[in-house]
Amino acid sequence: MDVDEVKSKVEVDCFTGGPVNEDDVSLCLVVGADAERGFVKIEDGVSSAISVAFRQRIEGCATFPPGTVVKTTDEAGREVVGVVTRKSGDDEWNVATALGVVRRAQKDVYVLHASNRGKVLVFWGTAQWSRAQLLGEIARGHWGLTKMESVDVARPDAAYRRAVDAGLVFAPLTEMTETFMREAISDMNRIRSTGQIERAASPAPR
Repeated sequence: MDVDEVKSKVEVDCFTGGPVNEDDVSLCLVVGADAERGFVKIEDGVSSAISVAFRQRIEGCATFPPGTVVKTTDEAGREVVGVVTRKSGDDEWNVATALGVVRRAQKDVYVLHASNRGKVLVFWGTAQWSRAQLLGEIARGHWGLTKMESVDVARPDAAYRRAVDAGLVFAPLTEMTETFMREAISDMNRIRSTGQIERAASPAPR
C-alpha cells in the first residue's frame, strides 16, 4: 500500500487507555468493521488495524462509507442511532444499534456523521481492576456510571458531551463512602442551603 493513499483513506485517533504501560498500544478499534457491534477490536497492533480500516474503506459502499453514523427507527418504531456496517441488499444496509442490528433502506435513514476515511481508535496504556476491586471503588464513591452505546465508538466526542449532559450516577452514601467525599458533599449541601451559589451566579448590580 502506498503511504499517501493510506493517509487519504484512513484516519487515526489516539486515546489514553490508562497509566500502566502508557507507551504501549493496548487496543485498537476499527469503526464500522463488524456487522453486529459497529466496530471490531484489533489486538495485533496499529498496522493491522490500519490495514483492516483501509481494506474496509476500499471495499465499502460509497453511499454509506463504513462507520457512517445514522438515525433511523427499530422494528418497534423507536428512534435509534447506529453505525452503518455493510450493505445487506440492493438498497439495504445493516445498522448496528444499542438495541441490535436493523436493516434499512437509504430513504429510511438520516445521516448524522459520515467520514471519507476509515477510522482507527488507538488506546495507549491500560487501567485494569478485578471485578471486586472495581465494585469496591464504585461503592466508595470513586467512580460515576453512565450509559454508553456502540455508536459512541464512532462519535467519541459526542459521547463525552452526552455523558456530561446526562450526568453521572454515583453509589448512595453508605459506611463505605470515603470520609473526604462525605465531608465534601456535606460542605456543598451547606453552601447550597445558604444560597451562595445562586448569588455568585447572578449578574453583578450596576
